Amino acid sequence: MSFLHRLLPPLILLSLSACSLDRPVQPGGMAVSHLVAPPLPAELKRLEEAYFDVLVAETALHRQRRDVAVRYYLEAARVSRDPKVARQATRVALYAQDVPAAIRAARYWVEEEPEAVEAHSTLALLLFRNGQMDEALRQLRRTLELAGEQRGQRFAIIARLLVKEEDATHALELMGRLVSEYPDDPAARYAYARLAQEYQRLDLALKELAAALELKPEWPQAVVLKAQILLDRGRPDEAVEAMRVAVEQTPGDRALQITYGRLLAEAGRRDQALAHFDRLLERWPDDGEVLYTAALVNLDARRYAEAEGQLRRLLEAGRRGLEVHFYLGVALMELGRDQEAIQEFQRVREGDLAIRAQISISSILARQGKVDEALRQLWHMRPSGEAFTVRLFIAEADILLEVGRYEQAMETVNRGLERFPDNVDLLYSRAIVAEKLGRLDILEADLLKVLEMDPDNANALNTLGYTLADRTDRYEEARGYIERAYALMPNEAAIIDSMGWVLYRLGRLEESLEYLQRAWRLDRDPEIGAHLGEVLWRLDRRDEARAVWQKALEVAPGSTIVTETMSRLER
Repeated sequence: MSFLHRLLPPLILLSLSACSLDRPVQPGGMAVSHLVAPPLPAELKRLEEAYFDVLVAETALHRQRRDVAVRYYLEAARVSRDPKVARQATRVALYAQDVPAAIRAARYWVEEEPEAVEAHSTLALLLFRNGQMDEALRQLRRTLELAGEQRGQRFAIIARLLVKEEDATHALELMGRLVSEYPDDPAARYAYARLAQEYQRLDLALKELAAALELKPEWPQAVVLKAQILLDRGRPDEAVEAMRVAVEQTPGDRALQITYGRLLAEAGRRDQALAHFDRLLERWPDDGEVLYTAALVNLDARRYAEAEGQLRRLLEAGRRGLEVHFYLGVALMELGRDQEAIQEFQRVREGDLAIRAQISISSILARQGKVDEALRQLWHMRPSGEAFTVRLFIAEADILLEVGRYEQAMETVNRGLERFPDNVDLLYSRAIVAEKLGRLDILEADLLKVLEMDPDNANALNTLGYTLADRTDRYEEARGYIERAYALMPNEAAIIDSMGWVLYRLGRLEESLEYLQRAWRLDRDPEIGAHLGEVLWRLDRRDEARAVWQKALEVAPGSTIVTETMSRLER
């Protein structure tokens, strides 16, 4: 019940009690009625004033007069001394982006509800945003005192609140000061590590995790986070080793076993990951999470038949409906069973996956030569909003690229850019089309514009670097872009491949080989296979080169880049 409605009963009583009927008898026996209004009790008078203030504030909000709403809600909070009114006043002030007013309201809230953790947390964040770090720290300290035995959970909540703040440096400083008061609490160190990871301060995160694990050895949650950070830092071997030890120490932890399998796949140890999931399925043959994750790993490894079997078992068990139908459609599409794939995609009718499913149906139709039908299928979805419309422009361009209609693809992305001239995704898509048309001037201009708007766009950095390495002699410049992309995404196979290729173009064959072998372990993409085979050939390891090319052709029969590379080198 809102404060406004909660006030109505006492105000009705007030109006009744304030009016008493007195009938003194006048001469002649005539009764004269008149109203007598005694003074209002202080409590009821305060409620009446607060009711009026809330009424005005709500009316002002309805009329988009936020400044007026804030002023009257603050007065209502001051007068009523009601924590619910103070909380609403805080929210209204935040809605109006009036931080000083929100702080005043939150102070009323804390005064009237001193045991409310939410009140202290809200005030702490507001003080932090206002640069009042010491007082913010005191309020956070109070939330920990109130949490009692749930202090560890409260540290995690504080970290989740602070990660939403834009000022990473001061958020980490505040959390660091708070954690320093609890140096022997592993939950505190873990929460600090999580915050540091979110802000990409990975060295700090690893330092805090080391402290947490020293206090609480073999803590699976901390080990998993440590492994993920090591992987993000491009240290996959250390990541796998950390997880391996944890898995051996707690063999019955199913969630940890699944996470280990995922990590093996992310680290490029695909064969180990697949073998690991085979063992898990022997142990937990009907476990939905094991089956689903194993299916995704098989899809990533292009083992589509195995993925199909696991996804069908999930459907039979009634698990993960929409996701299973979508990924089963992907497996069937890759197996060339187009009609079955379309049937699965048509079952996906909600959310983002529904859009992806419809785009996949269009791709199948285009592959069957029904390009016009495929394009009608795309726009039949009637897009609303920029993001959805942009996706359809890009999907149409991709279909046209796939069937070699490059000029039409360029017309499509140009139409999109007429509507959304600074859209990063459309600019990137036009760069891809421009490469097919041999228009490297357009590619470079568009990707540089993307990087001007989004300097850490790893895909743009990688595409620009790879194209310069592959199609020009600007190798050092290309390497600079690729190194920036690699620093951002050190485990992305396409970027690792680009690093190997630019090193090859620079004549550094041994270094190139190391990167390309790692990329090939991560992804059996035919282009990576073509590059790896070429470097092996130049190193006079020709049997190994042919073996790689053969494997690439098994994955993608008739791959143009593989066959052209073989023809060029073997003649």
